[in-house]
Amino acid sequence: VTDLDIFEHLDSPFLTAQVAFSDDTRLMDRLDLQGAEYVIVKIKPNIATEPVVEKRFVIETVISQTKVNETSELVILSLYEDILFKSNFKNVNKPYSGSPIQMIKDIAEEFLDKGVIQEGQSTFQNRMKLIVPNLDPLKAIAWIKNRMTTSDGVPHFIHSTLGVDKLIVNDLLTMIDKQPVNAFKPFMYASTPNLAEEKLGGTNYIPILS
Repeated sequence: VTDLDIFEHLDSPFLTAQVAFSDDTRLMDRLDLQGAEYVIVKIKPNIATEPVVEKRFVIETVISQTKVNETSELVILSLYEDILFKSNFKNVNKPYSGSPIQMIKDIAEEFLDKGVIQEGQSTFQNRMKLIVPNLDPLKAIAWIKNRMTTSDGVPHFIHSTLGVDKLIVNDLLTMIDKQPVNAFKPFMYASTPNLAEEKLGGTNYIPILS
């Protein structure tokens, strides 16, 4: 593997990724990838006591296959987290009652084998009744989430993250008030980030695409 890009989206309950690898053993010819194959990604932190991060992805498509020389080629695959794959083959068509977060937890555990963590403020809606109108589990979760607010009317988001094997529900105000994870490594959009870094006194910047 030469490159691995994993993307988290605030309003998406699953990760997406792109992986590039050098194929010099005719792997693509022998595997005959059709899509929907699993790719397990394991990331070992530098700190020995930290657990290995493991995520299971599904191959969506082959983005490109580029010949490097006579014997090898560079392959780039598009991946998405397996929770989306599971969701596409299931239907939720039943009544629920209770708090919105409890309904989300029930759907995630029953249909997706996935836990849910709630962070931030609790929802203003303490008790609701609804019948899910024949939606797949992730769409049902998003439908319920869109009806959730705090007592101040702040919306909630539900997303997946690399380091946690559960879905995370959080409200916008709590996320805005959190200490930024990159407080000493600000984001930078520049065509030549290394040059800009030297001009600004050697601060360690994180380059962004756009």
